[in-house]
Amino acid sequence: MYSLDEIKKIEQLLMSQDEANIQLAIQMVEHQPVLIKEVAQALSVVAYLSDKYIETLHGKIEDLLYHHLGRGGLGELQSQIIILDYARYQFKGEWNIYNSALRHYYYHHKKYIQDYIRLFKFRPKRFAPLYDVLASRIENEWPNYQEAIFCYETALKIQPEDSSAWFGWAKAWHHHYIQKEKHLDLIPKVIDAYLKAFEKSENAQCCVELALIYEQIEDWETSIDYYKKAMTLEVKKDRIALIYNNLANIHLKHSKDFERAQTLAISAYMLNTVSESTLDTLGHIALEGFGDHKAAKKWFSKALDIDGKHHYSLTGLGDLHKELGNYSQALDYYYQGLKSDLNYCTYNMSEWLDKIEKLVNLLYYQLNDIEQSVYYCNKVLRIRPKNQFALKMLGIMNRTI
Repeated sequence: MYSLDEIKKIEQLLMSQDEANIQLAIQMVEHQPVLIKEVAQALSVVAYLSDKYIETLHGKIEDLLYHHLGRGGLGELQSQIIILDYARYQFKGEWNIYNSALRHYYYHHKKYIQDYIRLFKFRPKRFAPLYDVLASRIENEWPNYQEAIFCYETALKIQPEDSSAWFGWAKAWHHHYIQKEKHLDLIPKVIDAYLKAFEKSENAQCCVELALIYEQIEDWETSIDYYKKAMTLEVKKDRIALIYNNLANIHLKHSKDFERAQTLAISAYMLNTVSESTLDTLGHIALEGFGDHKAAKKWFSKALDIDGKHHYSLTGLGDLHKELGNYSQALDYYYQGLKSDLNYCTYNMSEWLDKIEKLVNLLYYQLNDIEQSVYYCNKVLRIRPKNQFALKMLGIMNRTI
């Protein structure tokens, strides 16, 4: 029998970046069947997850495993780590089909993940990024955000200073939960994770995400500060345009400084003339800030020429037609905006509630459609039982009836 310390030392040699150390470990185990079984997972990692392929070395390891464990044993080791091999390559797989092989291999790997975390800690900079990539692919291709978060957390167990994992973890919670007003208690932890990612990478995108989350909690000054910090780090024109646009929206919606908002939005437009978000912002500034219906319609229409389902612009045209007294057209655009909003996987709850409020106000006060007004208020209360707007409107309508 071999002690745990002896096995650990051999595993450490196998996980080394030094080819001589790996060769030494192989020499120590190749005539020891019991020892080969003890370090089989480490041997399979060297054979199948190395950053460079050495035919004589990797071929020898595969022969050893096959000889002592048989075809079934070798196949089992391969199936435990194949999902990490998949993560390294660009080809796409099917996660959502019946009996998906990717899901099978992923969940099979999770059964043994503690064993591999222990091994990967010997070379954290090499193996933690595999989980970052796997998390990103799961997030985008499956998509399963809880499993993506699990992979980011796994990367952090292997390498606690992994800035990509901190950023990915924070962004997954932020965009897929907090923006939908779920798990709001995690906001301090998400902010802390973004800050940890920023400390390591000085990434402009970290600043943008911090600005967005501070917007959500209505800390406008901090949000503006982070947007300004991002401006000093970003070099790509389309991303600088996005920052200008987001700043314009803060001045439009919070400070009501319409002149400043327009200046920022025009700066964004000059950098990127085909951004539907900037075109939409210009439309809202024209409508809400200056009452210029002609300009607002022009900007909203341009945004919809680029993306016909852009829910902000559809709702903006609803606002415009309501102001003009074209209530049936306003209703049609509100319905379209609400329907399109549901196609955006990262829409936030406050925006959805805002659209419902506009729709209910139009239905009740302008179109006298009590039945539909009650329907949408009840729809809100099924999701937000204490929503004050819906409760107030139902109270008004009950007195009317």
